[in-house]
Amino acid sequence: MASLSTTPASPIPGRPFRVAVTATAGGNAVRVWCSAAPPGSKLRRELDTSQASRISVATCDAGKFFELTVDKGGGYVFELNELQVGSGFSGGYEGDARGAPSEEILSTGEAIVYVASAISQTIGAGNDRAELRLFVLGDTIIGTTVEQHGQVTPRVELGAQATPRARSAAEATATKAAVAALAGITASAALGSLSAVLADLALRYGRHIVRSPSHAAIDTNNGVTAANYAVANSASGLSEGTNLLRAALGRHVRNEDTSATPGGTGSAAYHTAGALISWAALPLASLSAGEEPAGLIAALVDLWRAYAAHRVSSVHTAPDNSNAALALPPLLEAHRQFLDQLAALSPTNPPTGHSAETLLSSSAGFKQA
Repeated sequence: MASLSTTPASPIPGRPFRVAVTATAGGNAVRVWCSAAPPGSKLRRELDTSQASRISVATCDAGKFFELTVDKGGGYVFELNELQVGSGFSGGYEGDARGAPSEEILSTGEAIVYVASAISQTIGAGNDRAELRLFVLGDTIIGTTVEQHGQVTPRVELGAQATPRARSAAEATATKAAVAALAGITASAALGSLSAVLADLALRYGRHIVRSPSHAAIDTNNGVTAANYAVANSASGLSEGTNLLRAALGRHVRNEDTSATPGGTGSAAYHTAGALISWAALPLASLSAGEEPAGLIAALVDLWRAYAAHRVSSVHTAPDNSNAALALPPLLEAHRQFLDQLAALSPTNPPTGHSAETLLSSSAGFKQA
């Protein structure tokens, strides 16, 4: 049967692409009908409105191509009639209908053309947010280019009201590298297992706080039962577990003894020199985990970031090099690089900015005039 192929191989909505037609049964033309299209697309509306089983899209000479533009990502199902079109009887008089070219259907078949879908996710914390924009095709995050698609993705996109800190975070070299690394990997590999990330953090944190070579006094007040976190594999469990572990880490970092009277910050001396606090390692106050996936990911990644910063902080008698958390999956690593910049008192000046502007805008609240 006839077949279809596209150029580029990964077309996107709103951008014309070529559909090449190949005949395999000896025909010299192929008629293309659309029989199914993604909900909300123009072709789907035409199918629904006409109540027909299919609508005509193109008739194309074999070995040639036609151009197609669609408005939604997803799979488009096409029925293909491979034809042998000839000159036929020339007719006995002018306008004789019998003079129309003859047409024979040699084969029928079906082909599906997949158009990438555009998706986005909020990245950042508090007012310092942006959008992580991706195109996905099948099970994979694809990379798009200006030459073939008119835009570059994956990318972090800033809104008109983006804060200076969000701009610095988006433009940071490490953020851009982590975002670009998402191209070409499967969605499941990019996301990894949120449950595994949380379980590993609980295990490493629990070991860290009682590690005597790193602490002036081990912390027996803010421990967690790692086994409970290992089974946090539902949305509510992940949310609750992330928030509980964020709170426990915060108390440990602030040297809090929950059994002391009065308690609060500095009521214990887990760390050196009079209960020093690694302030930069505190979880960001503007984040907490809910059951909404984007918020959960941000809070979980920020927990990882805060723990990683605290574990090697100079407040310890010796850095804890024994309890490093496992590396984050690629999507979470992109979030981490963005959050790293937000957590810094002065974000790294991006190649596209002025260091004075970055410092004063991020740390003193200046705005572009």
